[in-house]
Amino acid sequence: MTESKVLTGETRSGPFDAELAWSDPPGHASPGHHQRAADQAGTGVEGEADRKRNREATTVQVVGEGARPPSPVNAMLAEIRCILQTLVLVATGKIGMPREEVGRMIVFADGTTSRIYRETTLRTEGSSDAVLLVVRFRLKLIGRNRLAHALFRFESLFNTVLFAAHRGFRTKLWLTDTTTGFYRGIYEWEGSDAAVHYAEVLRVVLASWVEAGSFGYRVIEGTHRDRFLDGRVDAEEVDDSGALWWLPMERTGNGKRSIP
Repeated sequence: MTESKVLTGETRSGPFDAELAWSDPPGHASPGHHQRAADQAGTGVEGEADRKRNREATTVQVVGEGARPPSPVNAMLAEIRCILQTLVLVATGKIGMPREEVGRMIVFADGTTSRIYRETTLRTEGSSDAVLLVVRFRLKLIGRNRLAHALFRFESLFNTVLFAAHRGFRTKLWLTDTTTGFYRGIYEWEGSDAAVHYAEVLRVVLASWVEAGSFGYRVIEGTHRDRFLDGRVDAEEVDDSGALWWLPMERTGNGKRSIP
C-alpha cells in the first residue's frame, strides 16, 4: 500500500500569524493524462471493494512549528525574479494551457464544490520527486458578486507570471467556487521544500487581498495528481480539525463523489 504524507500550513489569526503545523494549445495533454487513461483502461465499473483497494493510506507530518513566511521584501524580490523568468518561458513557448480538465467539477470532503476554469503547465521534463500543493483563499470585498468574480477569473490569467518560474513548478489547476467565494489551486511541484516556499511567498503576496484566516495550503506526498482528483487518497482520521477542504471526494457512478 502506498503511503502519502500531508504537510500543512494554515493562517491562525491573520495573514502573518502563520505556522507550519498539524493543522492552451488544443490537444496538448497535461502531465499525467496518459497515466489517468492507463488507470481507467480495462477497469469498468468498480465495486466498493475495488475502490477501497485503490485508495492510498495517508499520514500527516508536522513540519516547522513556528515557521514564518518570508519578509515582504524577500517575497517581492522572489516574485520579481519569477515575473522576468516567466516572460522568457512564455516567449519560448514553454507555458501550456491544456483544456482537458477545464469545466470539470470537483466535490471536496468539506461538502464544497469547485469548477476547474484553467490549467497551466510547464513544458519541461520533471523529476520523479513530485508532490501536490493545494492552496485556497477568499478575496476581500467582492463577496459573491458574479461580475466581480468573472473579472477576477479573467485577470488571473496574468497572475501566471507570479508562479510559473518558481523553482519546482510543473502544473496548476485553477478552481473557483461561486457559492462560497473560495478559490483553490491544485499544483504539481517538484519537492516539498520548494512547494512550501512558494506557498509561503504566496501567503505574503496575497495578504492585502484575501480575507484574514482564509488562506491555507496542504502539501501531499506520495500520490499522483489524477489519483488524487479521483478520490483515491484515503484521508480517514487524517485531519483532527476536520479541515478537509483540500481533499477531493471519491467519484461515483452518477458522476458525483462521496466522502471516503
